[in-house]
Amino acid sequence: MARTSDAVVIGSGAFGGSVAFHLIQRGLNNVILLDQHDIGSQTSARAAGNAAQARGHQLMAAVARDAVERFLRFTDETGQPLDFVQSGSLALSWTEAGAEMLTSLHEVAGESGLETALVTPREAHELSPMLDAEGASAILYTPSDLYLEPAQLPLAYAAAVRARDGTLLPQTKVTGILRDGDVVRGVATERGDIQAPIVVDAAGGWARDVAAQAGFQIPLVPVRHQLLVTEPVEGFDSSQPIVRFSDLNAYLRPSLGGVLLGAYEQDPLVVDPASRGWNFVVGDLPLDREMLVRMATTIAPRFSPLRDLNGRIREVRGGIPTMTPDGFPLVGPVPGADGLYAIAGCCVGGFSISPTLGALLADSIVGVPTGGFDLAPMAIDRFGSDWDQRWLVDRSLREYSLVYDLRDTVDGSAT
Repeated sequence: MARTSDAVVIGSGAFGGSVAFHLIQRGLNNVILLDQHDIGSQTSARAAGNAAQARGHQLMAAVARDAVERFLRFTDETGQPLDFVQSGSLALSWTEAGAEMLTSLHEVAGESGLETALVTPREAHELSPMLDAEGASAILYTPSDLYLEPAQLPLAYAAAVRARDGTLLPQTKVTGILRDGDVVRGVATERGDIQAPIVVDAAGGWARDVAAQAGFQIPLVPVRHQLLVTEPVEGFDSSQPIVRFSDLNAYLRPSLGGVLLGAYEQDPLVVDPASRGWNFVVGDLPLDREMLVRMATTIAPRFSPLRDLNGRIREVRGGIPTMTPDGFPLVGPVPGADGLYAIAGCCVGGFSISPTLGALLADSIVGVPTGGFDLAPMAIDRFGSDWDQRWLVDRSLREYSLVYDLRDTVDGSAT
């Protein structure tokens, strides 16, 4: 296989699919979306699928709001079906520190024009009848948040790419980045070379390995994130809101009649896909079912469907989202390799903002304005070049374990 292309996007998850679609939308005629696995089959398909708009940093709040708007018009824009539920969300805390954080999020949301409200335990129970919120120190309600079953999104983007004469290349492993000095000329794959002036590294847990082929170390750490889904629960319908327990770093929502429960561990498993062999897939990831059951037991007094899960767990799944030292994604050109771009560092919530980040990177690549969004805080090289692996892992794992503790970012700074 020897061919030419306007652009090659490596990785067909939500990030890669979004970039490929938006590059075509912006006028590139021959875009290739390739993956060393089946299209859309890895971490994105195992995500929670929750879109939360209340963020501690104004930039990310704006990105999240824009992404929800893009989900709402997804079918009109792409021509592909996408089922989602705009159920709203509740974020709860029973601590003073948590109350301060949720109050700050409410204030930041108001400044950005996002409708939120601080509601009472009774109002929260009316929205989520199986939730006991008594004694909560603060409850933040965001009525326009939404969720979707995740596997549909990357497949819908891939279908939109194919419908616009783009090319899908599953089971195609990239073995090198073709360069002429500092200028990227395409990619080498196990099936032959592809000549292209634009290459986008959207390889998720494998993004560091791809960038390393061009001589650049991307500052991110792949970690395991897990969730479970119960068998159907009578009376728990799809319209009920996403519920986030800020003090526990846990969340739940309806899923196909049951309860989807996910949690952020204090000491997550670091995953290096390259060290696990050439045939490693995310479905091979070892999972800690007992951790999720313990979290369900902790939450059960506040949410009755999680009581006694013995025999009622339909699925346990996990993915390898990539964390960065400041919790912000990595979006933009890769230094020292003209024509190479990266979109990585999803920081677990990347699935929900992929429609916007893919569009912004496409705008940047083709040289059109990014609609007032400042991509500098997402620059690939913002940490410089003298960081070491220990620092990278320590800071990235801290960001993961404190993902719901946004007190370091409500003042507008990234830490």
